Amino acid sequence: MDCSSLPDFLDGDLPPGARAHFEQHLAGCTACQDAAEAAMQMWALGGELAQRSERPHAVVPQPRRATRYWRAGAAAVALAAVVALLLFRRGEPPLDPDHRVAAELAPHRAMMERLPYAPLDRHRDHEVMRAGPAQSTTAPAELGLRPAAAAPGEPISMATLAELEHRGSGVELIAALIARGDLTAAASRLQQAGPGDDLDVERALVAELDGQSAAALALLDQVLARTRRHAQALWNRAVALADLDLPLAAAEAFDACAAL
Repeated sequence: MDCSSLPDFLDGDLPPGARAHFEQHLAGCTACQDAAEAAMQMWALGGELAQRSERPHAVVPQPRRATRYWRAGAAAVALAAVVALLLFRRGEPPLDPDHRVAAELAPHRAMMERLPYAPLDRHRDHEVMRAGPAQSTTAPAELGLRPAAAAPGEPISMATLAELEHRGSGVELIAALIARGDLTAAASRLQQAGPGDDLDVERALVAELDGQSAAALALLDQVLARTRRHAQALWNRAVALADLDLPLAAAEAFDACAAL
């Protein structure tokens, strides 16, 4: 969702799911907030003019358009609540990058792997889209983890990325880049980064998402040799094993995750 969806939002033309996404966008977009506030002022002015005796007579809408006007009225009520909340919050300090990342996430996870950054590692349902039946009959259905097509990236804004970069935490910025699907940028940052378990987990994740499951597995084994209970490394190792068509080893690795 971006600013171009504001007119449809005001007219009540967005479906419920898109409306929820746009409300998240509206909470962080000052341009849309100003435009929405202006729209509210215009609606208020229209209501005031409607009470005046010298007002022009309104043209009665045709029946086929009545539904649209009713929806616009319902949208005005919903928008009033959103704008009131935004105006109330304007005196509060802005959200820190962690909260902004959490607020910008889609309702469902865009990837099966876990990232070593708390706002991106909270539980969300994951919908696996498959193009057809599984090719292997030996692997349990629940281990067919990889979607047939690449999942869309998380809608993390460039402004939030800039705040993460300003804060100076490479692990968090790289995790956000991976979540957005910007693997090239993430790989470039990882080349410049130093050692570290979380960074190696991210290196493994970039390799995994690039189809290099064996290389990812080797990196994750190195992390777990140093830190046996690294939660994201354990989970991502299980996913890599499933991608390598090793369902029994993957199941054992998932059991190790559950033991945490």
